[in-house]
Amino acid sequence: MEISEFKSQLKSSMKDLIAEFIERKRLAGNYLSDDSIRFFVNFDSFMFKFFPSETCINKNVSYKFIEEISKRVSNNTVIRILTPIRQFAKYLIAIGNDSIIPEIPCKYIRYNCHLITTDELVAFFKSADTLPASSHHDSLREITAPVCFRLLYSSGLRTGEVRRLSVNDVNLESGKIFIRESKAHQLRIVIVSDDMLKVLRNYDHKVNQIAPNRTSFFVKNINGQSLKAHSINMWFHDIWDNLPEAKVQKMPKMTSRDFRHCFAFNCITKWYKEGRDINSIADYLVTYMGHSDFAQSSYYIHLAEIAIPELRNSIHRIDDGILPDIDSMIDDDEVPYDA
Repeated sequence: MEISEFKSQLKSSMKDLIAEFIERKRLAGNYLSDDSIRFFVNFDSFMFKFFPSETCINKNVSYKFIEEISKRVSNNTVIRILTPIRQFAKYLIAIGNDSIIPEIPCKYIRYNCHLITTDELVAFFKSADTLPASSHHDSLREITAPVCFRLLYSSGLRTGEVRRLSVNDVNLESGKIFIRESKAHQLRIVIVSDDMLKVLRNYDHKVNQIAPNRTSFFVKNINGQSLKAHSINMWFHDIWDNLPEAKVQKMPKMTSRDFRHCFAFNCITKWYKEGRDINSIADYLVTYMGHSDFAQSSYYIHLAEIAIPELRNSIHRIDDGILPDIDSMIDDDEVPYDA
């Protein structure tokens, strides 16, 4: 989002301070995701609604803001929203503004991944391929959802990376997908399989006839509207929740983000069964999945060890005590607070 577009959306008494903070962050080379920008727009709307003349973050502002966001989202998303606002508060204090830093009111809920079984995969995609048309007459859910989930499963992309793909990011000739904005803020290229490429080509051909001027690769309706943060999660539950396999699945329950974990797990176990040196090729997984270092990918190696205990004898690099918190790797696409 351009800074001029961002500033035009602000309307509270703190709008100039917020815009100045964002501008200074950008001039300093600090990346701000679209989610973080949106959080500031929502924070400004909150200030305009509840504290229209206030120009600092005081105790009343902090308490009310936390109260409002906690009504609508999980603990993890409360922390996501508060993190950039806390940075803004630190900036206000540094420039002499009489503000306080909002306290984080909850603990991060650790995510435990569900290792998807073959039976669950078969049931899920059979259900996805027979997904009925949505009650919204302009929805393309039954066309878009099966392709999105196949890409998640076959590529290991994050849900947010999939929904943000533009038409120009997907090369339907070479099968290369350009990831512009990832959780680690690293640009990278992912190459899909031949089978997945055929699915993407068929989808593109079909949707082009419905929404020929779309800019997003995956769209939610005939108007070419891009997917929202909650779209894939909602579709997942539409497809999965009522299946018999969902009723008997072991804890933790399966979620849309587990397709990414399934991809990484399958890569590692496949390499092991082929007799490859996992220590030598694990760095490829780090780059492919957009991790910032080996420590993040070591989580998946740890999962593979649980399933195949003898794999531990082939691993040397994770004995250094590095076992990351998977919370740093997940792509939380829960709907953010909107004042």
